[in-house]
Order: sequence, then C-alpha cells, then structure tokens
Amino acid sequence: MEEREQEALRELGAARVGEIHCITIIGQVEGHVMLPPDTKTTKYEHIMPLLAAVEETEDIRALLILLNTVGGDIEAGLCLAEMIAGMSKPTASVVLGGGHSIGVPLAVAADRSFIVPSAAVTIHPVRLTGVVIGVPQTYDYISRISDRIVRFITGHSHITPKRFTEYMMRTGELTQDIGSVLDGEEAVRSGLIDQLGAAHTPCIRVFNKCDAYLGILPHGENIVCISARSGEGAAELTECVRAILGRADHHVTLLLPYAQGALLETLHRDCAVLHTDYRDDGIALEVIIHPEQWTRFEPFVIAGEEG
Repeated sequence: MEEREQEALRELGAARVGEIHCITIIGQVEGHVMLPPDTKTTKYEHIMPLLAAVEETEDIRALLILLNTVGGDIEAGLCLAEMIAGMSKPTASVVLGGGHSIGVPLAVAADRSFIVPSAAVTIHPVRLTGVVIGVPQTYDYISRISDRIVRFITGHSHITPKRFTEYMMRTGELTQDIGSVLDGEEAVRSGLIDQLGAAHTPCIRVFNKCDAYLGILPHGENIVCISARSGEGAAELTECVRAILGRADHHVTLLLPYAQGALLETLHRDCAVLHTDYRDDGIALEVIIHPEQWTRFEPFVIAGEEG
C-alpha cells in the first residue's frame, strides 16, 4: 500500500481494493457545527471530495460504503446520501453495528444495501436537540425536513411511506423518544434494507473485450471472458449462470401475506429475488427458488413455471 493510501486509510477511513473503493461512515456525521474532540465523527466535508474523486477516477469501478453510525447532522447526512444516490458507478452499503437516524438514508442511498444480522437501525422523528420537541405535524419547519427524509428513504428502498411513518411514530419502544429500533432481519423484512448479509452471495466475474486482449486471459472458478462484439464466451457465461442458479430451480411469482413477512428474509438470503411489489393483499415477488426451499414456498405460488 502506497504512503498516500495509508494516510487516507488512517485519516479518512478510506481504502482501495483493486477496482473497488471503500469508505467508512462511523460515529456521528459532523456537519456545520464541530463536535467535541473526544467524539468519534465522520466529517462530511471529507467525504464529499472522496465521493467526487471516486466518480471521476476512471480505474475505480465501484464504491463500497461501510456504516456504523449513530446519526448526526441532518443536512450533512442528506448531502452525502444524495451524492451516493447520484453516482453513475455501482454502489453498495453494508450496515455493521448500527445505521441509526440519518444513517438510514446513507444506507439506502446505495444501489444495493446490506445489513448484518447483529446490526440495527433506529427510525425516529426529526429533532433539533437530544429529545423530541414534537411530532412532525406540530411545526411546519420540522414537518418539511421530515418529509424530505421520508421521500428520500422510501424512494431508494422498498418500504412504503405508510409503513416507514408507522415505525417513526411508534410509542413505547424508546425510553425518551418515539420511534423504532429494527434489527437486521426486521430491516430486511420491512423492505428498508435489501439483503441480510453479503458473504455468501454467488458471484460471477465477467471480463469483456476478450477478443481485443493479447495477454493471458483471466481464468478460474466462476470467471468468464466474453466479447460483446463477437458473442464469444456468451454460451460459457450462460452455462455458468445456470450452474450457480441450478437447473432444478423454480422461477415463479409468489404472494406472501404480510402475516408471513418473516419468510421474506429467507427468500433474500437463500433464493434469488428478481422483483418485489408491495400490494394491498400482500408482497408479490418474482423469485428463483432452490429445490431445498420449494416445499416451504409452493403454497404461495400464484404464477410461473419451473425453470
């Protein structure tokens, strides 16, 4: 690791692994007001130029955001979330420990969000101090800020505005506040976070323009070289996908009643969810179900055929 990269890792919590750039957002998100020196913070003025550099650097292909934050400055957090959401390169976030308060929009801003089972997220109304000063409807200013946050989160995740607001306004769960704490599994079941964990997700590494490369082509397990121009390698890629998905899998559409929402986490973890639609009568999902899970989900099939 070069000295410059070591300095970035030490000062900003940023590192580059191959073509993927990784940044960390930890502690409190510090905005316009400086926090005490003994407070662990992520300064938004440090992260903004990092995001811009990732976007403009040609040999960086993707961004990974690691989150363990208690929240912080609302406008600073939304600023970073908007920058992440607007990036043209693939982005992924992983909530480790906590993604609380303004950490929620930061988590869902990525193209794909993950959360570990032991992590949690806190959803609560906007507040200007350490205690709630009133529900959003009480003060017009607070209401407008709250609407911005709700629109962003529901626009970048699968949770409905109604359900998110219910979590935000729940009473009896937090000691001195109103709101909710969701663990990793519930965050996924609710549609807030895309997937529980990321370590066991199958991956195929595909290298394009193999017809124009004169050196030794990459090779190994689940590595395929293709040419989009000539079609070379397309059959091999198709076969590799089939091998991972399994030819005995079932490509179907399910309708899960909301009372069976616990099964949603199982689908995201053990099967392939292609599309999700939250309807009045339940959660409709286009999925590829592996044979070992088929009997569990067969009663909920409403359309499709075996693949």
